[in-house]
Amino acid sequence: MTAELAELAAALIAAQAEFEPVPKTAENPFFHSHYAPMDALVAMAGPILSKHGLAVVQIPTTDTDGQGTPALYTALIHKSGQMISATMLTLPVKMDPQGQGAAISYARRFAYSAILGLVTDDDTDGEAAQGRGTGGKARRGVRTTGPSNASDGGGLPPGASGSSHEDKAAAGLMTDGASPPVRYAPQSVIRQVQQFIREQGVPDDHDARCNYIGTCIGRPVDSSAHITTAEAKKVLGIA
Repeated sequence: MTAELAELAAALIAAQAEFEPVPKTAENPFFHSHYAPMDALVAMAGPILSKHGLAVVQIPTTDTDGQGTPALYTALIHKSGQMISATMLTLPVKMDPQGQGAAISYARRFAYSAILGLVTDDDTDGEAAQGRGTGGKARRGVRTTGPSNASDGGGLPPGASGSSHEDKAAAGLMTDGASPPVRYAPQSVIRQVQQFIREQGVPDDHDARCNYIGTCIGRPVDSSAHITTAEAKKVLGIA
């Protein structure tokens, strides 16, 4: 960051007055969710930045922790030479080209949006466990809300017979109608998993959380709440 920021600040304020919300046009087929892709962010903001003498530079790098932790450096530069910058840890789940590439892709989108103050259309694919976007109704094979399973002191809600699909969903049971039902981890465990993921530096984004969990347990998930207790332990590293 440069000592003087007056010209950059004025240009950014003018640019932000012209920015528009970016629609979530990209779809993640594994998690059935949508997000604003990098090309859409640049297509909307790029011409406006150029108009006001601004540019964003993003470079994969390592943190200054002395351990070579992968990171992404992002700078907002003004034609006057003034700039602001930040470094975001990428923390790939697997240290291979695919894992690093996925982590950098996530980081680029989030850092680009953050340094410019961009917003995307409202996310309608939120956690199904909270009933967001579904009116709180259970979907086939998906848990919405409900108490912990019986092995953790929970079980079916009062008055539930346990025979209907709704009762099974409310109790944290996943079934496709043919396979034996599988119990999801109780909410207390899910909260531990979500807190752990945040502590690992994973971006606070639905897709990022699901990608991290899926890599840990070896299968795609559409919500951080849709894992078993055994899978939760794998994420927490205590399996």
